[in-house]
Amino acid sequence: AGRSPLAEAQVGLCLGGCFCCVLSDRFCAVWSAGALMVEDEQDDSYSLEISLPADQAGERAPLTGRAQPSGEFHTTFSTEVDLYSHTPDNFATRWQTIKKRAPYYVPIIQWLPKYTLKDLPHDLLAGLTTAMMIVPQGLSYAALAHMPPVYGLYSSFVPLVVYGCMGTSRQLSVGPEAVVVLLTGMGLSSVPSEDYIAAVMVLTFVVGVISLAFGIFRLGFIDNILSRPLVEGFVLGSALLILSEQLHGMFGYHSTLELDASTVDRYVEFFQKVGSSHRETVAFGLLSFAFLLLCHLARPHVRFVKYLPSIMIVVVFSTLASWQTGARDNGVHVLGDVDGRFFTPQFPKLSASSLNTVIGTASIITVVGFVEATSISKNYGSKYNYVVSANRELVAFGFSNILGSIFGSFPVFASLPRSAVNDMAGARTQMVNFVVSMVVLFTNGVLLTLVTDLPKPTMSAIVAMAAISLIHVDQIKFLWRVRGYRDGCLLVVVFVATVSLGVETGILIGIALSMLQAISRTTLPQLSVLSKDPVTNTYNPVQGEDSRAAATSGLLIIKIDESLHFANAGQLKDLLRRIEFLGDVEAHPSEDCNIPPIQAVIFDAGNVSKLDNSATQILLEIIHNYKERGILVGFVRLQPNRSTKNLLHRSGLYTLVGVSNLFDNITEAKTALERQMALAAADANKGTDLLHESSA
Repeated sequence: AGRSPLAEAQVGLCLGGCFCCVLSDRFCAVWSAGALMVEDEQDDSYSLEISLPADQAGERAPLTGRAQPSGEFHTTFSTEVDLYSHTPDNFATRWQTIKKRAPYYVPIIQWLPKYTLKDLPHDLLAGLTTAMMIVPQGLSYAALAHMPPVYGLYSSFVPLVVYGCMGTSRQLSVGPEAVVVLLTGMGLSSVPSEDYIAAVMVLTFVVGVISLAFGIFRLGFIDNILSRPLVEGFVLGSALLILSEQLHGMFGYHSTLELDASTVDRYVEFFQKVGSSHRETVAFGLLSFAFLLLCHLARPHVRFVKYLPSIMIVVVFSTLASWQTGARDNGVHVLGDVDGRFFTPQFPKLSASSLNTVIGTASIITVVGFVEATSISKNYGSKYNYVVSANRELVAFGFSNILGSIFGSFPVFASLPRSAVNDMAGARTQMVNFVVSMVVLFTNGVLLTLVTDLPKPTMSAIVAMAAISLIHVDQIKFLWRVRGYRDGCLLVVVFVATVSLGVETGILIGIALSMLQAISRTTLPQLSVLSKDPVTNTYNPVQGEDSRAAATSGLLIIKIDESLHFANAGQLKDLLRRIEFLGDVEAHPSEDCNIPPIQAVIFDAGNVSKLDNSATQILLEIIHNYKERGILVGFVRLQPNRSTKNLLHRSGLYTLVGVSNLFDNITEAKTALERQMALAAADANKGTDLLHESSA
């Protein structure tokens, strides 16, 4: 109501144009097309003429429409641009787009048609080698998740098939992973035993949904949020926790601790009860662990050990020894009969209470599992010169866990030791995952009856060895060598928190500290003091005494090394004040540098491409302060993008600085400001002389 006929016509035409855009993507080009509003004085109507770009319009007539003052909109289409006549064209175009992009979203479409027989022997060997590792690991890791052993095999079947179809890494070994399984068991320790398996399936499903959502919304950068010292501290703490949980199994004493007992309590109990250990259990446990540890230490140095299936050898020989010596009758706990029936597919029982129980643990598992997996996959991508997409990996892990939850899997991600074995065994493509899954399927259906005498101390030794393989001192050595004391403190804090407070608390503390560290570094604007090099006649950043020497000249040249926004501009005043009075941005406030007052400041803004409103306001306040104190201000290479330039015009910054104080290079700016400083000094001296004459 109250709108002019022209306004009503504009509304009608815009609505009609939007309607056309919705009907067919061909008319989405209207937004980039030329549009002309034409007034017809005879019948008081308005027409909208749209000229499509040449590559879209071709010989077709333009789309036209007319609107009456009443707001009624009438459109006319030529037969050449009829919506329905071009549906096949649209369908063909879309189909071509789908065919082009499908290999990116489902990588098997790309690599399977190109698969050659010369890669098959390598993938078969790698698959069999990895399967010899994943089968006993799966049976053993199930204990960490407080699940029946067969669920470790369920977790090594469907997720591998899904990742083989959708994953981008060729050497990554997906399946049960020690830290992820540990988080599963710890996170659901309060769930009643009768509801436990159902809760694990819900947890797996939610982990998959979160991973999938992260991938769809392109949050693959989260692996960069958690620093390496944080992850290393968490993994070291988790390794000690996993090791502590296997001690009673390897030594045969009865543990009275709760499932959520701390790592310290478990080691205290070990030293108290180690004297009451069961001798036969200790023999199986320590001999198995000693052999695995020896192979682990020799693998980097002895060639044939690299390809030795040490875990499978331990399983075979310990099972035979247990069967021959009647270890079960002598008090040694063995695997026993395992129900090898295939899991009946069923959708997880989702409810508000079950989701509330698992959501926190699922979030932590997703972040930890993905960060570890993506670091492994990127390393192999760099090694073999192929691209690994973090977002596609998230999607692959998402579908692996979602479909895995329907087939009895607990949460799975990638294993570093298995991936290393997979690579050393010669894995060439994702076909390895299918080979491993087929071996697991065969084992589940046929071979489980052969391992009923597998000693549980041996299974504990396998898990303990997995914990040992997680311990890497390379990161600690590197931090010590480069004197990275701050990152070293972060590693120690996360390690201590994980060992003393538990894995979930440890990782939450680590994430919080890492976020605070990232925020503190992001909110600090990057500034540097420039000084002229007499040899090259260029202006270079200086620090320490050279920076103080540059500040004593009375003319400061400060380079702003990044765009300014509300997050980092807040500390700009403090840093500039520190440079002005202390001569160096790194100087401690307690230092007394006796820097003489400055007379001019030149800002090199060549790297400042964007400014937001908050940063512009702070910059205006800084310039006002300099002006009130009689300090000259100049800007060099202030060439922001169009929107930022408009902001600077509207804010009055250009007017405040003055067009004459905007320069193309530092030399020009320095010459001009030195001239202004000299004129100001001459005027000041002249004023002083006149004052003396009048007083005389």
